[in-house]
Amino acid sequence: MILNRLISLKSFIFLTVCLFAIVACGGDTSGTTAPTVSTEPAAEQPKAEAPVVETAKAEPVVESSAVSVTKYQDFGFSLEMESGAMANTMAGSTDNAGTATFNYGGVNAMLNWVPGTNFDAVGAVKGLFTAVQNSNTSASFTTVGGGELRVGFESGEYIAYTADGSGGGLIGAWTCLDADTAFTLFVSGQDSTNVQLRFKRLIDQFDCDGSADTAGTDASVSN
Repeated sequence: MILNRLISLKSFIFLTVCLFAIVACGGDTSGTTAPTVSTEPAAEQPKAEAPVVETAKAEPVVESSAVSVTKYQDFGFSLEMESGAMANTMAGSTDNAGTATFNYGGVNAMLNWVPGTNFDAVGAVKGLFTAVQNSNTSASFTTVGGGELRVGFESGEYIAYTADGSGGGLIGAWTCLDADTAFTLFVSGQDSTNVQLRFKRLIDQFDCDGSADTAGTDASVSN
């Protein structure tokens, strides 16, 4: 299914770790001369100790496993999911930047956050949509909506699309001004209606500072 492949690509989040450990050692055994015969006992030569070669130890790759959550709130913001979801936080995520994926109510969702300085919501949405299209050039993508997105008291942009009748997706981006953190949310699935419903519920239940003050404020989209 193309959209499952799209979320699997986690275009933001390909975490490839390459670790090389190279240990080289050698010796020269040429140029050995014949021993000299002596009537006196030969002085005992000190034995050369074999060099100790330390093998580079590969650092473990930290990979978080999916866990069941109803409220995701590990990085300063919060995101509630009333029916629960399987959440997976990408290794290396911090309060400043990171990525989390969710299997939630029949859809796949990916939330990415970065520093808000110079963040362009329109550019982020268009850039991710282009990446989704480029990941499957054999499919025909059609935009079916787009415009201003309201997330609590913040504003952003969104785009909605379908792909060859195999469901669709929504991409939204916004900045939490007080936290100076920008977010991009990508939701995809086979049922376009369910995708729209889950996207709106996620946006409705998102809070910039993790408190209950703004979470639950109805999000809105406009064409």
